[in-house]
Amino acid sequence: MKNKKREKFNQQIIVGTPGSIKMHMKNRSIQLNNIKVIVVDEADHAMEKMSEDVKFIKRDIMKQSKPLTFLFSATFEPRTKRWAKEFVNKPYYSIFLTDLNFDITHFKIDCTEQNLKRIDVLLKILSSVTSTKSIIFFNRIEDISNIQNLLKEKGFDDIFVVHSRLENKERDENMSNFRKCEKGILLTSNLLARGIDIDNVNLVVNYDLPFKTIRDKKYGDDVTYTHRSGRTGRYGYVGITISLIRSGEDVEYLKQIQRGVDEKINEKFKRRISKKKFFFKNYLKIENLDFEKMGEQLEKEEKRMEEENKKHKEDLEIEHGLKEEKEEKEENVDENNQTEENK
Repeated sequence: MKNKKREKFNQQIIVGTPGSIKMHMKNRSIQLNNIKVIVVDEADHAMEKMSEDVKFIKRDIMKQSKPLTFLFSATFEPRTKRWAKEFVNKPYYSIFLTDLNFDITHFKIDCTEQNLKRIDVLLKILSSVTSTKSIIFFNRIEDISNIQNLLKEKGFDDIFVVHSRLENKERDENMSNFRKCEKGILLTSNLLARGIDIDNVNLVVNYDLPFKTIRDKKYGDDVTYTHRSGRTGRYGYVGITISLIRSGEDVEYLKQIQRGVDEKINEKFKRRISKKKFFFKNYLKIENLDFEKMGEQLEKEEKRMEEENKKHKEDLEIEHGLKEEKEEKEENVDENNQTEENK
């Protein structure tokens, strides 16, 4: 949202962060008397970080309009649900889909158990999966710069970096270039764990596992893991997520992540065994990778991804009538060329 001259917005759709929208509302550059719809994307994040701004926006709009309100998020914690019920108009409807994308295959490799350095594992992964874009997630910005330099030394091309210490202009340029390239590598932090959609990203690597701190104690963060993994396998395409385990702490993090994801999905699909017991199913299955056999395993996985994604793309083209239209155009071009040759 950009309006440096404080002119009034006349557009039908206004998109912005809660903070910028609130500012423009205070400056009276947004008319509130004819707003039909309010959409809060990444609602759980908005509740955690920007709840006062979001409430201010809704409260001021409601003084002059009665809009429909939509909240979207890939993950809804119990506290988010409570906030959502207070925020939306009544009556309201809740539509919940499974948190876990079943088109993503999840792997882990225990670097401590196999006495490996994470960078050696990462290099082998990137050398094995070569036909797609990759996103590598880190917890420390310092590590991003170090790995970027090392990958360049090893001869990897099209390496892009996005994190909070970069200027907005540089971030935007790097993201634009990553979108345009065919087989780039994006090194990033949780800044891009949610809210981005990039074509042809079929590999996500957790160089560091995500964690959260509750009362000075660290736990594996299943919500961030879900969002990170969701950068691949989008819209029916398939992808893979690989997590690198570097310590006993990481082993516990991954167990907590699996448990957290499974609990949330089972909560939504409760199946009773008896009045007090429910059937509990393990949804998030994470397969082990062996370093010695990893190249062969990932090459097979990459071939499977290519075949399935190609088929899915063809199915989409047929569904939307694009394939027939394309073939018809090609036939017309061939006929015109033949006519020209006959002349």
